[in-house]
Amino acid sequence: MHRWVVAFLSLHDGELRQTLVQADTKLLAYKAVLDKEFGRDYWVDYVEDTATPSDIEERVFDGDCYISAIKIPT
Repeated sequence: MHRWVVAFLSLHDGELRQTLVQADTKLLAYKAVLDKEFGRDYWVDYVEDTATPSDIEERVFDGDCYISAIKIPT
């Protein structure tokens, strides 16, 4: 399991939130933050099973938000 800092910026409220999460992949780190931001239904309803981190970044951007993750070296 890796540690990630996930930054999420919503252009609706202009607030940048950075969250430290533990996840095996960047995709799962995104899921952890998006579950918190939008609720679990967002991931189930809007994210395809074959989604990549780039797909998630694009989908979030289409909703006037930004998301990015950086893996913290151990």
